[in-house]
Amino acid sequence: MSMIKDMANLEAILNDEKRMTKLAAMMPPGTNMERFKYFVRTTVAENRKLLQCSEGSVLKAVADCASLGLMLSGPIGHAFLVPYKGVCKLIIGYKGRLEMIRRSGMVRSCHAQVVHENDEFRQQQGTDPKVEHTWDIRKPRGEICGVYAVAVKTSGDRIIEVMSKDDIERVRACSASSEGDAWNKWYGEMARGKVLNRISKFLDTNPVLAAVDDDFMPPAGDPVEANSGQRHTASDDPLDDVANQMMNGGASDEQPQYEDQNDSPI
Repeated sequence: MSMIKDMANLEAILNDEKRMTKLAAMMPPGTNMERFKYFVRTTVAENRKLLQCSEGSVLKAVADCASLGLMLSGPIGHAFLVPYKGVCKLIIGYKGRLEMIRRSGMVRSCHAQVVHENDEFRQQQGTDPKVEHTWDIRKPRGEICGVYAVAVKTSGDRIIEVMSKDDIERVRACSASSEGDAWNKWYGEMARGKVLNRISKFLDTNPVLAAVDDDFMPPAGDPVEANSGQRHTASDDPLDDVANQMMNGGASDEQPQYEDQNDSPI
């Protein structure tokens, strides 16, 4: 397994004209390639454990991020690279999920909020689903006990997803970043990202988003670990793999299958 090892090797990859031409072709029109490369350098410099990840998995994660038109870390903070057992994982953040939902063109509005123990929260299902959420800003809100998201489609229909603290923790337990700084420092933001992920299942978002399963940790022997951080495909270049996903509408056939959507870890 070939690792990045140091910043000099990363720089060599980012200056590889053939690879960067492929990467640029995946990006939405108007994307600033040099700015994207800057955020890649900054992300790796801030987390040197990424240098110990396989080169293939880093390229795959970077290519997925580019094809989604998201920016790594930085002030925008759409997505993040997380090292997991020698494999680089792309984690789509709260802002990235919201951006993808808005880009779908299928919603008028969308927002997600965390619920605290001292808030007033009421959820109603049935023929007129809705949520009511209020709190007194003059009083302590207490610990986070849940999260919800509401999207209003262009048709006027509403999509509502609610997750309890137990639901959030079950998703967190399946995440490659479960004990990382993101969950420990910004629990609310991570929880909002997870409930927005459920909203996105009802919308026509970028096909590569369906192939980026950032909550599922592969068991031992899974092709993700056994093949230098990549699932087996006909191509030897991770950039070609992502391009194929874009052309074929994603790689949903490689994702874990669940009898019911609510059984999915995400």
